[in-house]
Amino acid sequence: MQGNILEKLGICSMPKFVRFLHDSMRIKKDPELRVTDLRFGTIPVRLFQPKAASSRLRRGIIFYHGGGSVFGSLDCYHGLCNHLARETDSVLLMIGYRMVPDHHSPALCHDCMNASIYFLKALETYGVDPSRVVVCGEGIGGAAAATVTQALVGRSDLPRIRAQVLISPVVQVFCLQLPSFQQNRNVPFLSQKFMVTVLCNYLAIDLSWRDAILNGSCVPPDVWKKYDKWLSPDNIPKKFKKRGFQPWSPDPFNEAAYLETKHMLDVEVSSLLADDEIIAQLPEAFLGMIFEKLRICPMPQFVCFMQDLQLLKYDPDVVVTDLRFGTIPVKLYQPKASSCTLKPGIVYYHGGGGAIGSLKTHHGICSHLCKESDSVVLAVGYRKLPKYKFPVPIRDCLVATIHFLKSLHAYGVDPARVVVCGDSLGGEIATVVCQKLVNTPDLPRIRAQILIYATFQVLDIQTPSFQQRKNIPMLNWSFTSYCFYHFLDISPSWHEVIMKGAHLPTKVWEKYRKWLGPENIPERFKRGYRQKPHEPVNEAAYLELSVVLDVMCSPLIAEDDIVSQLPEACIVSCEYDILRDSSLLYKKRLEDLGVPVTWHHVEDGFHGVLNTLDMKFLYFPSSTRILNMLTHFIKGL
Repeated sequence: MQGNILEKLGICSMPKFVRFLHDSMRIKKDPELRVTDLRFGTIPVRLFQPKAASSRLRRGIIFYHGGGSVFGSLDCYHGLCNHLARETDSVLLMIGYRMVPDHHSPALCHDCMNASIYFLKALETYGVDPSRVVVCGEGIGGAAAATVTQALVGRSDLPRIRAQVLISPVVQVFCLQLPSFQQNRNVPFLSQKFMVTVLCNYLAIDLSWRDAILNGSCVPPDVWKKYDKWLSPDNIPKKFKKRGFQPWSPDPFNEAAYLETKHMLDVEVSSLLADDEIIAQLPEAFLGMIFEKLRICPMPQFVCFMQDLQLLKYDPDVVVTDLRFGTIPVKLYQPKASSCTLKPGIVYYHGGGGAIGSLKTHHGICSHLCKESDSVVLAVGYRKLPKYKFPVPIRDCLVATIHFLKSLHAYGVDPARVVVCGDSLGGEIATVVCQKLVNTPDLPRIRAQILIYATFQVLDIQTPSFQQRKNIPMLNWSFTSYCFYHFLDISPSWHEVIMKGAHLPTKVWEKYRKWLGPENIPERFKRGYRQKPHEPVNEAAYLELSVVLDVMCSPLIAEDDIVSQLPEACIVSCEYDILRDSSLLYKKRLEDLGVPVTWHHVEDGFHGVLNTLDMKFLYFPSSTRILNMLTHFIKGL
């Protein structure tokens, strides 16, 4: 490679050659953004600002580029930052820090810290909302983002960082025998050999200590013991350890190596090692479930963080109002055009398994429903995991619904045309609300229920759709079980018992077989299905898991005298959905009791597809078809 030749000839170093190529990249100008190169003291930064006027302060993003402190530059990451600023309608500051070979650690962190503080002190100048500043980085930039966030904890003189987005971050550098290191040691772009070389250059460690770093002999036994609780492979999900991982122990301690390499243990280099009192105060992070195990952030907060960053699009034909019914946040959608007649009312409960989902994630769906069906839509923002479990979300939705039903006149809603609607868990909530309001003569009667790929029972896991679709993205068994255990406050240790059907006694299975049996599911949906007999009951499990028999948890098993009084239903099921059969079973239960059902099965649909309505490149046509089905049903009431 030319870079290596030039280095051997003493013309320039390999990093400088690659940087030269990076800086030769042609930068494309975006007509929607104003890009300004600045200096904060001696630190070069690049500012991206949307040109469109805004009636409120914008979100701020501080971006630290990757490259291992060897490669990367403002020009190299220009396109990514341009896209981030435009798509999130944010003011973005990218920091150009000092790099190897001229500058070693901690120059990078100091530059990122100083530039970040400078920006935080001047937010008003750039039109940034102090309550919505996000730090973001990739690779070593992710490490910088984590370090800056930790260092700013407790700084009362500065705005608090709202969130941290860490993309493939380097949060520790002294245990290089974790599963991913062993499995991907020869992967191009970032091989194990190259990473250790970059690490040595960054920390100014002589390359002769490379083997000591790899075999772990540079770290004292007491340090390994201290940090094992965070670095142990036990913290990593099994699916990431299946391919070629061999449990490993460090070589005997080499004190000379430790003296030369001990700054690998500095929190500025290995932010994972920060004290609990610092980690506990960090803002939510975008990372994933492995970092929940490493105590950085819970899974629900990680997903909700991304959802809260969404920029809502407002339709000029729809008036949107944020309200509170008591303590419950709701969002009201009303057609802008005046009308001399009362309109249909739709109460919408969002999905997300009680863990994710929000008024923001379903804003587009509710706005479209309002406009296309010419209805008043009320979206309910109920309390969720990790703090609130079953039955809190259902109670919130029931209370908000009753509040709405008692004030329909204030919103111009026809009391004879009120519909409850929900997707996923929201569909189950809609069902429960309908059942709870069956015998309430003091309230308007619910006209119809719209149930979109909902869950109606959690007694029997081994349905055909579970066996066929348990590994489908968007809603696989891993996330389904996560929601199931956490929402119902059930210990995951009962997993195997539940899978074998041993959590319920025979008398319960016999009682509900008429509604849960696979014979209730059409044959065309049972391809490859193998019915598994239930094992003898585990009494201890039954005592702890009897909550699954609560009709607020499994509305499919409500009594006949309740189900038979329910209003007509519109049920949407999707082929590629682990919960598909739940809809099929509830459809048959309603029909057997004489409740009219309009059923739409989306052959190319998957769980959550309706949320892709406004996702541009991630849009799926089936989302529009579902919306059209719902609109047609509502207009026909």
